[in-house]
Order: sequence, then C-alpha cells, then structure tokens
Amino acid sequence: MRNQAKEITRAGMTPQEVRVLEERNMAKYGNPLGPTADQLHAKYGSWGQVIDASMRTSHAVDRELSLEYRPCPVQEPRRTKAEGPHLERWGPSASCPAPAATARVTATAVASR
Repeated sequence: MRNQAKEITRAGMTPQEVRVLEERNMAKYGNPLGPTADQLHAKYGSWGQVIDASMRTSHAVDRELSLEYRPCPVQEPRRTKAEGPHLERWGPSASCPAPAATARVTATAVASR
C-alpha cells in the first residue's frame, strides 16, 4: 500500500523530481523506493514502534505544505451491534476516525503473513 501511494504521488511529478527523490533514497536506504519494512523494524525494534513512528509529524514538512495541526474533537460514545443497544463504548466519531487503531490492525495482518 505504501509503495502504491508513492506511485500515485510520483505520477504527478516530473521525471527530474522523481529522480531527485530516488537518488536520495538510494543514498540513504539503498533502495529507490525508500526503507523496506524490514529496515524499519530493525530501526525501531517492533512493529508497534514502526507504526508509532509513521504517525509522527514533521514540523518542517508541515510548514512546507502549509499544514496546521488540528486536534480531533472529543470522542463520542458509540454502540456496536455486538455490544447491543444497552452498552456504550467510547470510540472515534464519524468525523474523526482512529487511524492509529486502523494502522495497527493493518500492520499486524501484514506482519502475520
């Protein structure tokens, strides 16, 4: 999935822009696409730490892209069908999903293959 996102992004770039990115990745990681999952696991020590690192922001990149941090609104109680109508559970609201939980489940599924 990560490399597919890179392909989509790079499709909108000039060949020169792509070459600059790939040269940097080759110099730093030995791979034009960037670090492999195994390299990231070796660096951080666990899949959980890899996921946590992937969700950290880069203030320099955020500034460059004119992004600003906006905290998620307070989470709302929700009910799941399995819990029934009488049990409430706190969880992400429709306007603010929980990417960390989604990423952890995805990474766990990938790591178990």
